Amino acid sequence: MPFSKRPTRRSAFLLVLTFAWSLQTIAGELYTFTSGENGFKTHSVFYDDGEEVIVVDAQFLPSIADQLIDTIRDKTDSPITKVIVTHPNPDKFNGLGRFKELGAEIISSEATADDLPMVHAYKRNFWVNVAGAIKAEDYPELTKIDVTYSNKKVLTTKTGEHITLIQLPGDAMSSDHTVVLFNDKDALFVGDLIHNGTHAWLEGPLHNGVPQPNISAWIKTLERLGDIDAHKVLGGRGDWGDLDNSVEEQIVYLQRVDDIIDEYIQSNEKLTTELASTEAAQKHYSLVTDQIGDAFPAYKMPAMVQYSVYALLNQRAKPD
Repeated sequence: MPFSKRPTRRSAFLLVLTFAWSLQTIAGELYTFTSGENGFKTHSVFYDDGEEVIVVDAQFLPSIADQLIDTIRDKTDSPITKVIVTHPNPDKFNGLGRFKELGAEIISSEATADDLPMVHAYKRNFWVNVAGAIKAEDYPELTKIDVTYSNKKVLTTKTGEHITLIQLPGDAMSSDHTVVLFNDKDALFVGDLIHNGTHAWLEGPLHNGVPQPNISAWIKTLERLGDIDAHKVLGGRGDWGDLDNSVEEQIVYLQRVDDIIDEYIQSNEKLTTELASTEAAQKHYSLVTDQIGDAFPAYKMPAMVQYSVYALLNQRAKPD
């Protein structure tokens, strides 16, 4: 006769406890790291499922990537297995070498991988030869992307959780964007598409080595975020927010910036000529920055506008 008996209260309790413990072991933690001023207060996020860590965006300098790695090590002993690059901007990929040294796999969309060499060369020239802020020998080399994808890629962590990479192609803040959905956390990381309560980097994507900002395309990309099933969102800077509200506020910001640029150009008949002078151009960039700051007095980091608005002003002021 087969052995059989009804579970006792103790065995039923142990069964429930074991099930609860099992659920707890697969409930990962999502963390946010924010660099200091020398890294433009850029966010990276990392997800620890208890057995591995997946990082999104690698920071602007190897030294800041080291700080990120130290923060990860303070939180967990899980190995860093993957790093995702959201878009081709150096504060997302310059620190990749540090993670490659740890054996992490580097992931981006095909379009981002294709654009990295051009963006790296342009930004290296700016920081080394134009701004003079970094010595040539100190500027990081470009790190190779290991895995690319198009449209969508679902990562399954070692404990069975899912992280979905969604490509939003086209010119927005950059030439290509990956947004990262942490399915089990109802959380979406969108890189520099959104800056909750913080001024945006307005330089735009690079094409043939030239910045070509496109605010209308940026807005269309933001509208596509509404198709993603998530409630919480974090951008490259700023605070976590509600996805719908954050998208709406970012669109309002960009539309107002667009209007300010047009109004400024219309009120300065000699602008095209004066932008040819470095000294006069800097004065105009500062004045436009002030106007955008006045329109959003509670927004942080106006320097983001100061160093990026040149592209919009120069583009729009060109005679037809």
